[in-house]
Amino acid sequence: MQNHKKVALIVEDDQTTLNFIIRLLENNDYTVRSADNANQGLLLMDKDVEIVITDIHMPGLNGYSLAAMIKTQFPGTPVFGITGFREISEKTLHTEFDGSLYKPFRPKALLNAV
Repeated sequence: MQNHKKVALIVEDDQTTLNFIIRLLENNDYTVRSADNANQGLLLMDKDVEIVITDIHMPGLNGYSLAAMIKTQFPGTPVFGITGFREISEKTLHTEFDGSLYKPFRPKALLNAV
């Protein structure tokens, strides 16, 4: 019997962070789709994606807008926000996202979140 790999969509404009998350999830039995901006991420989004991890502050469409669009078009798909801006309150993050992490984060913290 073949194991089912979860499909994750990662949207992050910082290439180093993006590559880190891709490697981490692929090494933990995820199939990863990735984009360096929200518009590209929306093009990769479909019903097979089981979890979305997005940077919040990106040029153009930001993570808040991306999360709102995904929640409208794909209800029930969890969206996690990541940010390096500590001035964003936990309350705001939990209102907009199903979970959140401040950068930099440890691999175990991300895996526990998803």
